[in-house]
Amino acid sequence: MVRYEYLKSDLSICETKTSADYEFTFKVFDDGVVRRLKQVRAEVEGNEDLTDVHFSTHQGNVYMAMVRHNFRVEFLLMLFKYEVIEKLWYER
Repeated sequence: MVRYEYLKSDLSICETKTSADYEFTFKVFDDGVVRRLKQVRAEVEGNEDLTDVHFSTHQGNVYMAMVRHNFRVEFLLMLFKYEVIEKLWYER
């Protein structure tokens, strides 16, 4: 299982596994994180396979991402690359 940590003063992340995908809900408290999430979204939207992740934006700095099961690790790597999350590791 791939695990991660993030700065809880900057955002909260709720990850839910469903039968079809993973749902990530980001509640952002820092404008810098908003900018970095937008960078993640731009990279995903530039991806050839547009079904990997679907983003939506909601009021109050809430962002949602629906991530296919087989794309979760790559999505977490993008979050780490853009410093949305601070640590990423594999745990048995």
